[in-house]
Amino acid sequence: MKDNSFLSLLDNFGLLILSIILFLGGAFILSLKIPFWSLFLGIASIQIGIVLIIITYEIITRRKSKVITENYKTIPCLICKKLNYVPKYQNTTICDSCQLRIAKSAKSFMIVVFALFSLTSFTFLVKNNQDIRKKAIIETPIPFNPYPYQKPTIPKKQSYLTFIVGDSMVKALGKNANELRLDLIKYYPNNEFVNYNYGFSATNILSLPKIFNEGVTVDGETFLPIIKEGFDLIIIESFAYNPLSDFSIDEGLKKQTETLDYIVKLLIKDHPNSVIAIMATIAPSKKYFAQSVYDISLEERQKWVEERISYINNAIIFAKDRNIPLINVYEKSLTENGEANLKYIDPNDFIHPSDEGIRLISKTIADFIYENRIFPE
Repeated sequence: MKDNSFLSLLDNFGLLILSIILFLGGAFILSLKIPFWSLFLGIASIQIGIVLIIITYEIITRRKSKVITENYKTIPCLICKKLNYVPKYQNTTICDSCQLRIAKSAKSFMIVVFALFSLTSFTFLVKNNQDIRKKAIIETPIPFNPYPYQKPTIPKKQSYLTFIVGDSMVKALGKNANELRLDLIKYYPNNEFVNYNYGFSATNILSLPKIFNEGVTVDGETFLPIIKEGFDLIIIESFAYNPLSDFSIDEGLKKQTETLDYIVKLLIKDHPNSVIAIMATIAPSKKYFAQSVYDISLEERQKWVEERISYINNAIIFAKDRNIPLINVYEKSLTENGEANLKYIDPNDFIHPSDEGIRLISKTIADFIYENRIFPE
């Protein structure tokens, strides 16, 4: 009889311990605040623990009446004072009826706690889910797409500042692009014009991020980061005369497009009130390109020219596809049969613009500014 009672007690005690472990374990998991898993596992463990506690109380209330033998005695219930048979070694007791009432009350209390906890958890989860969704909407970056480009209106003022960025084809215009300044004065005789020439020899398109964000020092002269400067108009040349020959033509053109895209977006963000324009420079000669500089075959010379024309055309496509203003010197430098007009090319190297070529570039820029009302009259 003692063994059976001990085993029964052990069974009930083990179930109760398991219930408490699940309940406390769930609370501990919740305290860890692991995204999703703390709520998912913690709440489930607490709820299972509460259910097992209720079941344990249910088992206690269903105990059968004990068999009366000479080893039992009668003592009053601590609550209702009714006599109850208990083992002789037991000095206090609570009768089955009182235990049942206590168990039912505890069961009702646990059910209420379970319901309140479940309701609170559900409300918390719903609110937390809404907060996560709101946060996700706020934090999810929206791709910046400023295209088609909308050029801003430059306010009317006395003096206008233009930056021209490129390789040696831009450098050939002179430190302050004076020919361009004179052409602009013809259109705007009552205004003043300042031009900053950021044209550097042997420079390709991949140098643009550094020129814009960090600045450069060339031949002892420091050029400040363009992005930190103020200007009304910025003209970015194609850098086609310094192609990315270390890459395949397709990969090189892709990098040209990506770099131009990066710089244009950077300018739109940081200088929304400045006008951006892309310039395609004079055409290279398939027959004479770099004739005085490189001793190469006609076939190789033509390949070099075709590569540079590909970069010029890619810059033109980039501008047109995004509605970015285009200064197309390239098409104006061609003859009627589509060849490079040699009068625009310096005969000393057959690469850079001649004096006539500089005049063509300057006049084409001035015409573009005036005809498109970039600077108000």
